[in-house]
Amino acid sequence: MKWKTLFCLMVFAFLCSLFCDANEDLSSVALAKEDTGKAVWYYNSANKFVREGHYEKAVGQYQRLLEIEPKNLDGLYNLSIAYLYNHQYTLAIGLLEKLLPEKHLQLQVMYNLALAYQLEGKDDLALGMYTRLITKQSNYQKAWNNRGVLYYQKGLYDNALNELKKAFAIDPDSQIVMYNLAKVYMAEKQPFEAIALFEKIDSALTLPGNYY
Repeated sequence: MKWKTLFCLMVFAFLCSLFCDANEDLSSVALAKEDTGKAVWYYNSANKFVREGHYEKAVGQYQRLLEIEPKNLDGLYNLSIAYLYNHQYTLAIGLLEKLLPEKHLQLQVMYNLALAYQLEGKDDLALGMYTRLITKQSNYQKAWNNRGVLYYQKGLYDNALNELKKAFAIDPDSQIVMYNLAKVYMAEKQPFEAIALFEKIDSALTLPGNYY
């Protein structure tokens, strides 16, 4: 009898251990699902803040997402853009430089990195990055435009004119390019060309700036 009782107790203990292991596994799965749900919520919440122009709040939500999923590439890239919109150019540059090797993001990373350099006043780095981008994709109109703006700001009007003409050829309806090109024509003392472009610009349009 004693042996039977001992055997039963051993079987019971074994079954209990299996039950405990199963519970631990289920708990791990439940926690993982909970983390995934939080990550998705933070991501969508951050994107909403970006769309609404609340960039500081967006930064906070992307950071919370990355605490859960530190290798989330979409989260990392979007955080860099939120930094950019929030005028945190140094942080944007640091993150974008780390993302450069990611091939499927490379073009937009290069563009936004060049823009961050430009906004930070690192003109030579910006020109170099725009050039690399145009070498990869020759019809990247925003890069041509922004490079033209850089040359204009440096007083290199001939260079600026060449860049902006290329941007205009890619998209003749771009109000920003027309505005920038008209300014260069004025600087080059070609008022008739400038006026012709100014007349095409929608007077009700509020331009966000010289570049994209």
